[in-house]
Amino acid sequence: VDSVYNPESAVYAELGSTIQQKLAAKASKSAARTAALTRLGSAQARLGYNPFHHNTNVLAPSETKVFQSKNNAAKPYLDTHSRLFVDEGIAINENRTQKLRNETLAGKDWNICTGTKITTLPSTVPFRNDKMQSHPSQATMQRGRNMQGFLDLSQVTRCTSPFLPP
Repeated sequence: VDSVYNPESAVYAELGSTIQQKLAAKASKSAARTAALTRLGSAQARLGYNPFHHNTNVLAPSETKVFQSKNNAAKPYLDTHSRLFVDEGIAINENRTQKLRNETLAGKDWNICTGTKITTLPSTVPFRNDKMQSHPSQATMQRGRNMQGFLDLSQVTRCTSPFLPP
């Protein structure tokens, strides 16, 4: 077959030799690059010994330990946070505390969840009556809003339900 890869070809001999020279130069440069990377990338090849080889012997503190401990002499530990943000403690403002407590309790002297009397820091403002909840349909004299719809059994004389025994 007559092609550039046939060195006896009369037509493609010159072009084939040029291609072979370029391929040989490329292979030579690749081999040189591989050798340079091997030489530069390996401490063993460059120095004749491996400086990063781990020493398995336990050395005394006075002995030189290459790459086994950090040298913190150049950069001492600085607690930047404590230098910038000085802890001054919590300043308690009694007026603000009482105002927040008054807004929370709204004049109530009992805990709305448990119904117990509040003895610690009670509200100093009068009880705030909500106009919507003070309507007679929402709160009566006998029972509060939470008892709305409650049937007082002391006032019931006879059950009229057909499902209950007489």
